[in-house]
Amino acid sequence: MHPTLRGSRVILRPLCGGDAGDLLRHAGHPAIARYTTVPHPYTLKHARAFIASTGRERRAKLAYALGITVEGRVVGMMTLANVDRNNCSAEVGYWVSKRHWRRGYTREALLLIMQFGFGSLGLERIYARVMHPNRASAALLEQAGFTSEGRLRREVFRHGRWYDDLRYSILRREWQRSRRILLSTRIAPQGSRAGQDRGQRRPAPL
Repeated sequence: MHPTLRGSRVILRPLCGGDAGDLLRHAGHPAIARYTTVPHPYTLKHARAFIASTGRERRAKLAYALGITVEGRVVGMMTLANVDRNNCSAEVGYWVSKRHWRRGYTREALLLIMQFGFGSLGLERIYARVMHPNRASAALLEQAGFTSEGRLRREVFRHGRWYDDLRYSILRREWQRSRRILLSTRIAPQGSRAGQDRGQRRPAPL
């Protein structure tokens, strides 16, 4: 499955080799690494290795890492990882370029990946982890209908300090009740070339 998901302002699509430059440009900002597992400093080697690894994971149906594409350029990532077919669950993770913060792109991308997870993959539960005090990410999840499940104290050691790990989730029935918020988005048919307007490059998922 090579999903391309289309919203009103963003497109989520598998990455291609030519996206390495965009990843380097946006993922390299220290603000991105602060509350994520993105390495810093971020190099072109990191970007190329990431693109290759996501292709393998998608083919194995372990994860679906999709580039958040705005006006033809990848400005972030939205991923369903740790896909558990037996228990019908997956973990959502994301980041978006600092210059694209507070514009609603991440929210739209999150709604699209939720629709894909519950609709196309038939998931029962999507969960997320937030490094405290990333209040913006926690607020985004709550606005999208996620419920707080608790807090694991000093769970993550990053950048020379400990962080608490906040846990969130949303169930299929909860998503179904709130589907009205998805009416402004739509998903392109599988195999669509939407968003790949920089030449006919062969997709090479993260």
